[in-house]
Formats: sequence, structure tokens, C-alpha cells
Amino acid sequence: MIRNVLIVGGGSKLGIELTKYYLEHGYNVDVITGSDINTLHQEYKNLNYIHIDWDIIENAPQTIKKRLDYFLSDEYDIIIFNQNNLNVHTSFELIRKNQHTEFIKNINTNILLPDIILRSLYRSRKIQSNTKVVFIISRIISMWLMQLSEHGDKAGYAAIKTLNFLFSKGYSVFNKGIYFCIEPGHFNKGMPGSIEQASRSIVNLIAKADPSFNGLAFESYNEQEEYNIINYED
Repeated sequence: MIRNVLIVGGGSKLGIELTKYYLEHGYNVDVITGSDINTLHQEYKNLNYIHIDWDIIENAPQTIKKRLDYFLSDEYDIIIFNQNNLNVHTSFELIRKNQHTEFIKNINTNILLPDIILRSLYRSRKIQSNTKVVFIISRIISMWLMQLSEHGDKAGYAAIKTLNFLFSKGYSVFNKGIYFCIEPGHFNKGMPGSIEQASRSIVNLIAKADPSFNGLAFESYNEQEEYNIINYED
């Protein structure tokens, strides 16, 4: 049976590696991206994508719902939220001006957009009890809590990724599906094979996911056999 995956933020860096993996392994892959992946689209018949402007999401919940209709998948086996338009970090230093504009954009992209998508898919019954809904988070959550003085300029990023975790946990309590987070660790974009290795680790963890993963967050480093559950309350 052909399986279906939706990747939000599947057009560049880590996202494009995840997209390529699932395409090469025979999945029907639906991608929402701010990048141009038309060349890849021409190469793979099992790829469908919609281009979205991350900066105007706050004005477009109905538009997003309508554009989701472009995807013909009856239901999804996997949904991955990997989108990010964080170009400017929000600082705790109150002397800095114009921090709110970028922060609002980041909230729209990283928190509002997933919620719009999930509600639309859930109501159209494209999320079932075995659907794996994955949020790619970041080590910045734990690093920021432990080393605030060194990462105070990344307050907005830490807040967004923390909200991803909390929203995932909330979704897991009230809805069908398996909702969990993956922290892939830091990978060096300039190091050959680094992003590919991170994507393989994520794919391997997703493949192992079962209902016991619901509401949890996991480390996924270096393709290890065992995956550590993260407890942010420690």
C-alpha cells in the first residue's frame, strides 16, 4: 500500500532531505514550502507541493485551507512540521527596537500555521489514530534554560520551539493521532553529510514511533539505536 506524508517546510536544508528520502522510498509526498522545488517536482511524479509566503500567514487561514485541497491524499501516515522563517532573533534586551514584527511573523509561521493545517486535516478525517504528527524542535529549549546569559538573544526562537512542544503535548491529549517532537541536535550545514545524517536519524525514529510516543519529545542524534526521551522539567 502506498503511504502518504505531508512535510511542512520540506523545500530546503533538512526539509528537502526528508522530502527526498520519502520520495525515493515510494511515498506520496505533499510539501508546503517557501522554496522553489519545481525541478524536484518534475523528477518525481509522487511529489505534490504548494508554495506559500511565510510572511503573510496571519491573513490567510481560509486561503491555506483551500490550498490544502490541492493535495489528494485521503489520509496521512506521517505529518512533519519543519518550517521556520526565523531570520531575526527576538532579544530580551528591552533597549532594542522593532523586535515584535519578526516575532509575530515567527509565531504565525511556527505556531498558527500548524494549528490551521491540523484542524483542517482533522476535520476532513485525514488524521487517523495511527497518523504520526511530528514537530522538529531544537536543543535551544534546554540550552536556553541552562545557559540564559549565553542565549538571551535567542529568546524568540526558544519560545517558539517550546510552544511547539507544548502544543504537541496538548494535541496528544485530545485528538486521534500520535503527536511527538524530535530534537535533531545541531548539524553543520557546511559539513558534507551532516544534514543527510540528521535526516536519516529523524526518519529512523519516525519509523519506530508507536502510541507510546504520544506527547513526548525525543533526541535523535547520529542514527543511534536507542532514543532518549527529553524531560524539560528536569
